[in-house]
Amino acid sequence: MELVRADLARGADGWEHEGLDGFLEAFGALLGSIENVYVNNGDPLPDSPWVLVAQALEGTPHYE
Repeated sequence: MELVRADLARGADGWEHEGLDGFLEAFGALLGSIENVYVNNGDPLPDSPWVLVAQALEGTPHYE
């Protein structure tokens, strides 16, 4: 979360959406398709659900 907040504090250049509502919408969409993201990248799903959530939070600003 700290990395996402720091990114936002720097001006959020490259973010695909604006505001908390857009962020939460993208976060929900990313979580709904997170398995496909890993499969498409050829990566295994993390064993820890907390790692998965952390990686989803980091990816959300750039998820359409």
